[in-house]
Amino acid sequence: MESGKTGWLTPPGDMTALAEQINWCHRHPEVTEQVEHIARSMASKQFHLSTTQANIEKVLKTQLA
Repeated sequence: MESGKTGWLTPPGDMTALAEQINWCHRHPEVTEQVEHIARSMASKQFHLSTTQANIEKVLKTQLA
């Protein structure tokens, strides 16, 4: 996750920072939609079934060799 590109990070437990980020997203819907699109696309590729299968296969081959 890259803050500002694929989502936003706030310090754990900092409700003020979280509320500020939510308000910022509400005030900047175009940017928020762009970030959503990039994040969704990245997650779709990264966690696609064939990608996950290939990664598991690679780990198993390494561990069983």
